[in-house]
Amino acid sequence: MRRVMPAAEFRDWLRRFLPELARGEPRSLLLPAVVTDRSDPQLVHLDGLNLSRAWCMRSIAAATARR
Repeated sequence: MRRVMPAAEFRDWLRRFLPELARGEPRSLLLPAVVTDRSDPQLVHLDGLNLSRAWCMRSIAAATARR
């Protein structure tokens, strides 16, 4: 949505879509996934998930910053 909406419209949409985000909810979305065994190919993909989430959150933060 960040890519297809103007910044002001995206901020309003995000506030409605995740109304608890400013209070750190949902926590499962904001906390990194824990990789308990990096030798396990099924678990290590969580490193990629964490990088992807960080990239997206960085873009969302930039789009929602008031200028």
